[in-house]
Order: sequence, then C-alpha cells, then structure tokens
Amino acid sequence: NSIDDILLTFPDPWPNNGHYKWRVIQIATLAEMKRVLKPNTGRFYLATDAVCFHEWTHDVFTKVVKEEGGWREVTPIPDRREWLPVMSKYELKGIEEGRFTMYQCWESC
Repeated sequence: NSIDDILLTFPDPWPNNGHYKWRVIQIATLAEMKRVLKPNTGRFYLATDAVCFHEWTHDVFTKVVKEEGGWREVTPIPDRREWLPVMSKYELKGIEEGRFTMYQCWESC
C-alpha cells in the first residue's frame, strides 16, 4: 500500500491464439497491483499499440470490477506528458510502422 503509480508501457501483447495466458495482465496481476498501490489514489497506466492487448486489459479490469470491485476507470485519461513524458524505441517503431498508441488508466478504490 505504498506505491503511487504502476506504468506498463508497450508490453509483449502475445497476439497469437492461445497465447493470452502469457499476457502480463491477468486477474492475479490485478490483485497484486491492488495490494501494493496506495488505497483510493494508486493508479495503473497502460500504453500500448496492440489492439488485442488494449482490449484484453480493459476486459480483465472490467471483469474484476464486476466481480469484486476495487478499481475504477479514470476518464478522461490524464495527459500522457504527466505520467509518460518520453517515447520508447518500441513506441517509435510502432509509429514508423503505422500503429498508434492507446492508453488506459485505472485507479484503486
């Protein structure tokens, strides 16, 4: 209960069928993040250019919220320059290949 923010930027999306079990965001991951984040103010931020991972993350959070609560989606998402003021080589590569960055923000509650 001492961490302000967790940032996950451009993780491996494991896009192939059957590989979803290797994605970093799982129900157990959310429980561990909730355990270490400050109550009611701790935030999880995601930046990804993989639609499958963006949707997967949103679905996992939504499922946990429906079953257990404990999270709320932050909208609008805080300005990226406040929490991710740099661009990684992975983000730059994605832009060069025609992809765009998608964001999510969830707050413990």
